Amino acid sequence: MQGSASLKFRSKIRKIINCRWLYLMLLPCILNFVIFHYVPMYGLQIAFKRYNIVLGAQASPWIGLKHFENFFSSYYCSEVILNTLRISLVSICVGFPFPIVFALILNEVRSRRARSFFQTVSYLPYFLAVVIVVGILRIFLEQDGIVNAIHQLLYGNKVYYLGEPKYFLTLYESMGLWRWTGYDAILYLAAMSTVNQDLYEAAAVDGAGRLSRIWHVTLPGIRSTIIVLFIMRLGNLLNVGWQEILLLQNDLNEGVSEVIQTFVYKRGIQKADYGFSTAVGLLQSVINFAMIVAANQISKRFSNTYIF
Repeated sequence: MQGSASLKFRSKIRKIINCRWLYLMLLPCILNFVIFHYVPMYGLQIAFKRYNIVLGAQASPWIGLKHFENFFSSYYCSEVILNTLRISLVSICVGFPFPIVFALILNEVRSRRARSFFQTVSYLPYFLAVVIVVGILRIFLEQDGIVNAIHQLLYGNKVYYLGEPKYFLTLYESMGLWRWTGYDAILYLAAMSTVNQDLYEAAAVDGAGRLSRIWHVTLPGIRSTIIVLFIMRLGNLLNVGWQEILLLQNDLNEGVSEVIQTFVYKRGIQKADYGFSTAVGLLQSVINFAMIVAANQISKRFSNTYIF
């Protein structure tokens, strides 16, 4: 038994040595995770302390779950959580299937030049900075912008879209679709390229039309990719594009746009309440972790597709 274990260990060491250059290329990624993701976990202790910047994290007095109690007993707790859930769920229901549909459409385009053109144009917005994207949106929607010019021409008045709470979610989701659809579709297009082409030919021989081939061949072929990405998306249930929200936010729409991440930013950076903001951020991370574990276990049980 020990001899078998020793042989397996030597075999693994030999594989590592043979692939040493690949592991060397992986080293910067590992260092990035260690330095910027694991080392900062040391600071999570201030979520349970009355943090004093002079004393430091180690010497600050412990207060237990006081920060969590203050957050759950505050008047803004339900508003912040509900806003986060509403924006996140709409993003999942709209933003998750849209790239799949777009990828399916691109995959059916027979002209390679046309497909490359539309794919390139669609993912170019991803490379724009958030500030530029929000700036473009503001230029279109400001009082003298093109949208209000058309609205005035049709209805005789102007609308302050950025200040109306009822328009905020629509504007945020539209901006997200424009920016992320092309980039997310790349993953599905890559998965579609691995589907056995013989299956399409067999379906065509059996008389299956284009929609039927998509439903019975393409979608089953990329099912595992869709499930894995959906699990990862659920793992970010309480994470939304807070940079875009912060740039779109103002006093008029704050009631529907204040989410956990913008709340943490304001309390932690602007008001220097580091302990309280760390506690809220930690709570958000714990819920996200629980969601991804639950989604992974459900998928593992019913579809045999899972991350871990």
